[in-house]
Amino acid sequence: AQAGPQLVRVTLQGQQDPLRNQTAVVDKARSTITYYITSQGNRSAVVLYDSRNGYVCYKPLERRACYLRRMEPWDVQTLQAPLNTSEHSAEQLLHHNNQTKFYREFLGIVAGEQVEPRGLGEAVQSLCEHTSIFWLRRGQG
Repeated sequence: AQAGPQLVRVTLQGQQDPLRNQTAVVDKARSTITYYITSQGNRSAVVLYDSRNGYVCYKPLERRACYLRRMEPWDVQTLQAPLNTSEHSAEQLLHHNNQTKFYREFLGIVAGEQVEPRGLGEAVQSLCEHTSIFWLRRGQG
């Protein structure tokens, strides 16, 4: 028998960032990690890492669009530990030695590059159902 996804909910507060709630869901069967993030300004987003199909998908909940980029080698390396973690150590997804690491990505939408959802995999298709999907390109910042 296969267990369902593991769910961890933690509230994080950084010195420079406003209070945010972050939930991580690990689905080992689909090889995905989904982060649900809500900031103090009540802006919510979902970030899906789909290691099986090689995509990172961003969905700001106040917009009817998804933004997609291909996984890079460091994304795959970062996902290996959480996807192989046990339920007892799942909280390490969000806390590592009591220090949560935040990073900022600068991503640009590729003009005219709307993506057809077929072929993107079940996880991206279900997250982005009934929304437009656009390619992203990493920028310098």
